[in-house]
Amino acid sequence: QLHNRYLRCQPTARELSLILAAYYAKQPLVSVAPYSDQPAYLAANALAGTDRLELTVSGHEGQTIVTARFDNLGKGVAAAAIQNLNLMLGFDETAGIPL
Repeated sequence: QLHNRYLRCQPTARELSLILAAYYAKQPLVSVAPYSDQPAYLAANALAGTDRLELTVSGHEGQTIVTARFDNLGKGVAAAAIQNLNLMLGFDETAGIPL
């Protein structure tokens, strides 16, 4: 839980969602769920078998909650190691990782 008043410009949860979406827009393995004023339902198995990570932002003007959802078996140490090696060697970061 994040208290927005401690952040520069004191953004709302909606604004933080837009900021994160813009930041991760070109990342193939990270996505940001569209912001909604309604409570989010997060299915635990939605990303099962993938190496993706999804951020969900909820809250209001004063407080924000950012939830990261991923398959800890799919996005385990092996997939993270491959991704990091790809980045270090100048390859596409998703080479050898099933999307």
